[in-house]
Amino acid sequence: MTHDLEQAARVSDKILLLKEGRVVEFGGAEDIFTMPSSHETENFISLRDFPIPKNTTLLKLDQNLHELRALVLTMAGYVEEGVDISMKSLVLRDHGLLKRVWEVENEINNLHKKIDNVCFKILACQSPVATDLRLILAIIKMNVDLERMGDLVCKNSNAISAYLDGPPNLMVQQIRQMATTVMRMVRDCFDAFMDKDLDKAQTVLTIDDAVDAFRNKMSEELRDAMKSPIADIGMIMALLSIVRNLERLADHATNIAEEVIFYLTGLDVRHKTLKLPKENSHER
Repeated sequence: MTHDLEQAARVSDKILLLKEGRVVEFGGAEDIFTMPSSHETENFISLRDFPIPKNTTLLKLDQNLHELRALVLTMAGYVEEGVDISMKSLVLRDHGLLKRVWEVENEINNLHKKIDNVCFKILACQSPVATDLRLILAIIKMNVDLERMGDLVCKNSNAISAYLDGPPNLMVQQIRQMATTVMRMVRDCFDAFMDKDLDKAQTVLTIDDAVDAFRNKMSEELRDAMKSPIADIGMIMALLSIVRNLERLADHATNIAEEVIFYLTGLDVRHKTLKLPKENSHER
């Protein structure tokens, strides 16, 4: 029960309007505020000076969550595109491709703010619970990881640009293999998110071990190469930076997979290994 019409319009599906204990009108919130059947209701609303929210509370929570998932997937697509373009630039030795990476970064930053705003609006206006609440909390954290992944792609582009200023190195092919694995992790964690696939999310966590092994092996080889009297230290440092950035991208993909697991099961698997249920639990 409330005397605040703005609040009623924002949070209600149906409204019962009373006057002196008498029912004036009862119906859907949208109909009450846009097409009232009673002149008393119409007069009452017209005397109130506030904007009637349109398609805010009157939209279903599921519709807003669907929009939110689409925004997250778009942001993930930009991250994947950035990784792909930067690696093509490295392998093809094409500086020109790197320009697109900065365009992608701008899109990622814009989506970062937009996704936060949508999440906060849903939390404030629609009070999600259970799985829906876990979804919002998971997306807020995913959003941070995706934005940082965009930053890492840009850092990688700077390192690639520095490498391209020198002679080619055969180790680039190994880095390309590592990048392919990282891109698979990024793709799989968001496939798991959209498909509610617990097994695929768990698989991403195990792939991270392979990326760590790549990083350790290649870092050791590059440090050994520095010992040569004819070593190009600048080129080797650039390659080391690329390897480190790819490994950090994999760490963020792992974080996202952990958030998917939390969304689906309610289990917090960060920093430890938990035995996961065989079937997803999708309570509302």
